[in-house]
Amino acid sequence: MALEREIETYRHKLSELLANEGKYVVIRGEEVLGVRDNLDEALRLGYDTSTTEPFLARRISKTEPVLFSSRSLRPCPSSAEPSAPTGRPSSC
Repeated sequence: MALEREIETYRHKLSELLANEGKYVVIRGEEVLGVRDNLDEALRLGYDTSTTEPFLARRISKTEPVLFSSRSLRPCPSSAEPSAPTGRPSSC
């Protein structure tokens, strides 16, 4: 998994970062490079200071957002298998 150190640093420093909740933090390794008002400014800071090393830019929040959740256990049909037209949109 990429950015393990940066994610751990974010979690470790979250209590301090919450003073800027809603803004964006930029982290490289174990170093907080800065906090910016929006994602574009955070990315600019990250690219300006980390030309060859990965960095994390993320919104400061006391809760972790759920980006995707699915309870569907049905396998999606393969595109190689013939499908019968049903008139319904695919659920996959």
